Amino acid sequence: MYKEKINSLPSLISKANKSIKNMLIEELKKAGAEELSPSHGYILIGLYKNEKMSMTEITKTIGKKKNTVTMLVKKLIDYNYVQKHLDPKDSRKTYIVLTKKGREFHSKFDEISKNLIDTTIKGFTEEEKQLFVVLIEKIINNFKEV
Repeated sequence: MYKEKINSLPSLISKANKSIKNMLIEELKKAGAEELSPSHGYILIGLYKNEKMSMTEITKTIGKKKNTVTMLVKKLIDYNYVQKHLDPKDSRKTYIVLTKKGREFHSKFDEISKNLIDTTIKGFTEEEKQLFVVLIEKIINNFKEV
């Protein structure tokens, strides 16, 4: 049984990822933010941690291609979660900052994240939670080497 599960590991990871994304989409709908996609969350997390971020910083932080980040930020601007600000010291630089709507969404975002995490690790012991994080990080690092 164990070997069968190992052989279907990519499929299992894919199923888990799909389940997480589906729950996230449903949670966003419940929160009245159905216009957001899971990918927008990466940008919002960065902006909730930082007051402002350049497009380059966002691209490095979320690990997506520049054109993808540009499209995601444009949609967040269209949905009024973020806006562009010129750097007062250098007009060639622009920063992405949260709007009032984006800041007000922070508590809902945190609640959605908590629900998602709680569901993901439901029934795990403390030791299993720690091991899960270690193993997921190992998987991620394994693919950085490829």
